[in-house]
Amino acid sequence: NPEEFYRLDGKQFEIVMEEIYRKLGYKVERTQVSRDGGKDIIIRKPEILGDFIYYVECKRHSIKRPIGVGILRNLITVVNTDRVNGGILATTSYFTRDAKKYIDENKYGYQIQMHDFDTIRSLLNKAI
Repeated sequence: NPEEFYRLDGKQFEIVMEEIYRKLGYKVERTQVSRDGGKDIIIRKPEILGDFIYYVECKRHSIKRPIGVGILRNLITVVNTDRVNGGILATTSYFTRDAKKYIDENKYGYQIQMHDFDTIRSLLNKAI
């Protein structure tokens, strides 16, 4: 039941997301709890040309607290600094209109995925 996400604390939400990505076929590594450098989970997708590496930042927010541009900017900075393939911001909430606009206008859609409550619910159904 996806509604149960709201009963989890932030750490528990990270563990659930780790398990979802693992069941979807990714190699998964959780980072340390504090000073994680702007990433909670590192996922790898082995490909013939090498591993594709994605950083996942998890934000367990209430549905009334959408994710804004600032958190996305932080993830983009970490992804670009570490030169990994991309980033995923996973949240139990949604993204503000400005956050979506920022990704579209700056053409980060190829690099940054926004996994909101609806997307996570869909991923959960695929993983089961």
